[in-house]
Amino acid sequence: MLRRTFALAAVLVVLIITFSVFGTYLLFLSPPIDSPSVVSTSPPEASPSPSDSAAVTVTPTPTPVLTLTPSPAVTPASTPTSTESPTPTQNLTPTPTPTPTPTPTPQPTSIVVVDATGAEVNVSLPVKRIVCLTSAEIVCALGATDLIVGRAGMLTSDAQAVLPPSIMALPVVGDADTAPNLELIIQLDPDLVLASQRLSDQNRRLLENAGIAVIEDTLTGTRREHYIMNLASILNAKERANELISFEVYYENLVKERVANIPRNDKPLVFFEWYQPWFSTGPNGSYALMIEAAGGINVGENATTSSPQLSSEFVLEKNPDIIIRMLDYTSGENLTAFQNLQNSILSRPGVNGLNAALSNKVYIIKSTLLVDRDVIGLLYFAKWFHPNLFVDIDPVAIHAQMIQKWFGTTLAGVYVYP
Repeated sequence: MLRRTFALAAVLVVLIITFSVFGTYLLFLSPPIDSPSVVSTSPPEASPSPSDSAAVTVTPTPTPVLTLTPSPAVTPASTPTSTESPTPTQNLTPTPTPTPTPTPTPQPTSIVVVDATGAEVNVSLPVKRIVCLTSAEIVCALGATDLIVGRAGMLTSDAQAVLPPSIMALPVVGDADTAPNLELIIQLDPDLVLASQRLSDQNRRLLENAGIAVIEDTLTGTRREHYIMNLASILNAKERANELISFEVYYENLVKERVANIPRNDKPLVFFEWYQPWFSTGPNGSYALMIEAAGGINVGENATTSSPQLSSEFVLEKNPDIIIRMLDYTSGENLTAFQNLQNSILSRPGVNGLNAALSNKVYIIKSTLLVDRDVIGLLYFAKWFHPNLFVDIDPVAIHAQMIQKWFGTTLAGVYVYP
């Protein structure tokens, strides 16, 4: 019994020693337990975070192949997470959108204007041929000289001086628009005829029946701006027309402002005479409006018509302070013609005793400054009526500026006397 107990004890001692030696051996050869060696196939590109490493358990068997999808916290946005070739960056610069070719605005094929007679005139566009019984000067000023194919014969020397030489070489279609050469006009095949209101209704109808548009109008008085803008619309010359009108309106407003506060008693009484003795201007007449605009009182202001034939007795009784007589081309155009016309007025019975004659204020003015260039006529009127208010205004210099700007030439000729 004792021998058996001793033997069992010896076996236990041997086992204890054996296990102790073997455990020490394992402890020496094995890596630290807190840093296990990870055995893995096809590891992910991104390095695992400490938390990922802590979750791995060491086993004797191979670690299963895991497909790891990195979270945004693991893989920064700037770090690629795939071994595949990156998709080329798209060009974010916007492709310029081609500018569409603008569609041309359709040009009108006709225009309707209302002339001084109240007629609605339908003018086909574009106008290519014009016969000027009147208004050749303003058509040229608007830059449409080349469109004129026929002219009146009653062109004054000053008009001839500013119009291009080509105008003077054109066919003359009559000496006055009261009796134009209709056959010649029709042969010239114009799109448009410009005439004054002296054109007879019969002649107008004959021209219109031939397919020609006819405008009867005037550059005097309240019709001037309206007529110029009508022509500008027809001739596609609105910019140039606006420049001309602005030039004229500037001086019109200047005169208006300076005479605005003149009492009636300080305004001169003015007798205006047309192309024959005692033939004058009445209410709303073009020249009556000029007299009033320049700060004067018209002798014929109470007449019953806009163009009254006054009696010599009436005028002498009124005793005007100023007399203005229009000179037309039939009286001549040189200085002698002006002097002769003044002398003929002063030689009438009773005239030499009028205030106008005694103060040497009997003026002769050429028709050009009452029609085609009436703003210059207005400046002369204002300076004659109120010289102290217009001492700084030189109508001659302003007239020369106007001619240079719109006709590109130098002012020449006689326009007023004295």
